[in-house]
Amino acid sequence: MNKLLNWYEGATWLRALVQLPPGGGSVDVLLAGKATELNQKRLNELIEDVNRRVQTLEGALPVELLQSEAFFEVFRTAAEIVARSADPRKREVVAEYLSGMIRNGVVTDLGAQVLEDLRFLQPLHLQVLAALSPVANSPVSKQHPPESLASMPVEVYEKAMSDLDRLGFLRYNTAGIGTIGGGGGHWETTDYVRVFRQYIES
Repeated sequence: MNKLLNWYEGATWLRALVQLPPGGGSVDVLLAGKATELNQKRLNELIEDVNRRVQTLEGALPVELLQSEAFFEVFRTAAEIVARSADPRKREVVAEYLSGMIRNGVVTDLGAQVLEDLRFLQPLHLQVLAALSPVANSPVSKQHPPESLASMPVEVYEKAMSDLDRLGFLRYNTAGIGTIGGGGGHWETTDYVRVFRQYIES
């Protein structure tokens, strides 16, 4: 039984509003020909992928969640992300994020922020994130990739780490600076690495 597909087919208000980008106007007006077709194909794939992932849910879908404004905003953002992403892995991550949210039955502020960050993150960022320890305060180097990323050019790795720092995945620990024998500071992961991965790997 395609529970999510049936729900989406009936939610005509959601299907219409999903086509409205932040600046206003419909995707069909802004994009023509192949671009419009590609966006619709990716949106259909998202719905089908999420539907497949939630088939194991026992009982009905959480209707209260699906009809909430909070879920609508999350769904619209997810649709915009997949429509603009050529990378299939990133689209899979968005589908896993949405299905995890449906399984949990709640939209949290932190969960919504994860999706906003996912809008910005590119495949190179996701590759680096997968290589980072999910344990908070784990030391990392912003200049030297770990062994699992040995094939990644250093300049690409440095760019990814700089971006992840801005998004709160990393911090510079200065606790030892200025104390006798304390040495200098060092870069380390924050707990957001674990939280983010929980949302996209749930």
